[in-house]
Amino acid sequence: MKRNGNRYWLVSRRRRRRTRPNGNLVTQGAIAGSFGALALALATPLIIALVMLVAGGVTAGVVYASLADELQTNLATLEALGQRQVFQSTKIYDRNGRLLNEVFDEGRRTRVKLSEVPVHMRQATIAVEDDTFYTNPGVDVAGIIRSAWRL
Repeated sequence: MKRNGNRYWLVSRRRRRRTRPNGNLVTQGAIAGSFGALALALATPLIIALVMLVAGGVTAGVVYASLADELQTNLATLEALGQRQVFQSTKIYDRNGRLLNEVFDEGRRTRVKLSEVPVHMRQATIAVEDDTFYTNPGVDVAGIIRSAWRL
């Protein structure tokens, strides 16, 4: 605006025209289109992430529903749990009667006294486990060296 006395005169400014480096005129539509392309470029990863999140949620829900149904049909009732027979663990003693190890493996077992096991079975078991059982003092030094050498 120019001031001329008390009156203001509007001076029409010529619109600046934007041009590209090659001299072509940049129109308002081209500017708006570039902002639209920028918005689309920023929104695309967000849309993909949202779709993947929804798909993952649906998959997790389906898996949960199928597992919950399967577990509900296969769970034992309280009565069946009360009638369950508790197995006894296998206890391994040394020759002095001290407990060496206790094995908690539920399997087919028949409880027998040591005197009921045939002598040949006892000797065969010892021979397979440790052929120097009756001669070593409780520690097989040759076996330890052999194990260390194989490492």
